[in-house]
Amino acid sequence: MKQYMQLIELDTKFNETYKRLTINPVTLLPNRIKFYENSITEDKKTLVLIDIVSFSVINETSGRDYGDSVLKQLGSFLQTMYGDEFAVYHLDCDLFGLITREDFLENIFDIVEKIKNDISKLNIVTNNFNQTISTTIGVAAHSENNLMKKAELALKEARHNGKNQIKYYSDDLKIIQLFNEVKEWAPKLKNGTRKAYYQPIYNLKTNEIDKYELLVRLEHGGEIHTPYKFLTAAQESGHIYYIFQFMFKEACIQASETSHKFSVNIGDNEFKNDGIVDYIKDTMEAYGVDPKQLSLEVLEYKS
Repeated sequence: MKQYMQLIELDTKFNETYKRLTINPVTLLPNRIKFYENSITEDKKTLVLIDIVSFSVINETSGRDYGDSVLKQLGSFLQTMYGDEFAVYHLDCDLFGLITREDFLENIFDIVEKIKNDISKLNIVTNNFNQTISTTIGVAAHSENNLMKKAELALKEARHNGKNQIKYYSDDLKIIQLFNEVKEWAPKLKNGTRKAYYQPIYNLKTNEIDKYELLVRLEHGGEIHTPYKFLTAAQESGHIYYIFQFMFKEACIQASETSHKFSVNIGDNEFKNDGIVDYIKDTMEAYGVDPKQLSLEVLEYKS
């Protein structure tokens, strides 16, 4: 009898631990762990990822209690409205997932559009406060593998398009093309040789050179490549900052040896780098460069 009671106690503790691991404590919906546990199937399912736009701002401005209320009300709404056709999951902080219970829903595009519109009309009410929320939706439709990965790629592209957008996964997503571009160019950026070309900028009134703009080129495999081919990949892979460092150093070397002025391109994200100011200052001091000889121009990336 004692052993039996111990087994019951162990079983109870196991179930409690399992529940804590697989259930979101705020919405009481199954979480990402439970999703992966349930989605081991070869059936063609559809996964709809719903991301609340600017949820961090909601938490910061209205408080976490209100943020939790938003999550609870949205989770309850999704379960009530679509629980018959979809299994509803609270995957992450502000991310919900709906996966079809049946293998195929013929009108899935209309259903997802309705979900988006229904959510946009949902009034979140708490403490006499009433407002609607915006979402971004990524969908992997009628797929039998990599549902989460595909839906997340679609969601990521939808986020680029703005709030209340829906994007369906396909092999020609821009984000996939970008991944392929980065995959191709990242090794070349790492192993290739950077070169600086100096393009003279003329003053049309005096017909004299005002300054030189430094243009980067990449030598790899016996070929010289222009930034048009690798600039976006450099930005996405983190190599753009190292390119700036190289080009700025080259400008300082030339400025220290001449009286010319030089312009160096810099990506807007590089201004967020904590070490950028120190690098610029230290490099100019190392080569004894007059700051008036140098200027920075913000890069424009192809879309």
